[in-house]
Amino acid sequence: MARRKTAGLAGFNGDITGARSAATDPDPSVREAALRSLDRLGALSENDLDQALADPHPRVRVAAIELAAPLPLPPRRSSTTTTLASSRWPAGLAANATSTRKPRSQPL
Repeated sequence: MARRKTAGLAGFNGDITGARSAATDPDPSVREAALRSLDRLGALSENDLDQALADPHPRVRVAAIELAAPLPLPPRRSSTTTTLASSRWPAGLAANATSTRKPRSQPL
């Protein structure tokens, strides 16, 4: 818990080095907090996203997708681009997809 708190506070304290160090912690909650701190600091790189998208824990991968979703896709094809493009479709988040479905007014 203390390591996760330190990783999270790094984003508010301007501690890029601490956040990068925490991104390799054995605890997935610490890695997730570090990823969000790097984003908060404006220091989240494509390499950070690539590593997080390949993380063995789903919580870290979900955080990477959440943080990368609002970003424009890079012009070159990288593993990040391919992963984001393929993960957006099942989630209904494709950048150029439009939905003509109307929300349900009543539950099923």
